[in-house]
Amino acid sequence: MAVLVAAYGPEARADFENAIASALRARGIAASTTYTTISINQAARDKAAALKEIGSVDAVLVVRPADRLSMSAFTISPGNSGESLQPWQNWFDYFSAKGAFAGSPAGMGGMNEIGIHAALYEAPSGRLLWSATTVQRVSGSEGSAQAVATGIVRRLAAAALIK
Repeated sequence: MAVLVAAYGPEARADFENAIASALRARGIAASTTYTTISINQAARDKAAALKEIGSVDAVLVVRPADRLSMSAFTISPGNSGESLQPWQNWFDYFSAKGAFAGSPAGMGGMNEIGIHAALYEAPSGRLLWSATTVQRVSGSEGSAQAVATGIVRRLAAAALIK
């Protein structure tokens, strides 16, 4: 599984991708980061080229930390496979400048909370397998990536997508 975080700040992107991939590997998933192989702009422009750069994977987990008050992403429940959606239909939404995570997690909203949108796509078909939208409480910029990673992995396990 490749992990792709829609963050324009390279340090934030690396922190989040490393934490999520590490949490997935702790569950026995062969997870890799993408921040060293593909830019956010490249991912937004051409999904097919992005997949080639990412390499051979069975799935891509796309994560967008966002303002907790503007959470408008759709949610696919565990019982809904998303088969009615076109392949990669909402991929670009995760990479828009408006939606990408650009600042400190603690600065995204009051009370140290950030919104999180996560979507799991089958690769290379692009079929949406799962998505979730949540507000994650964080303790400030230190440890935020780990808190988000733990929450995402817990939701993937609850949806029976990972053990």
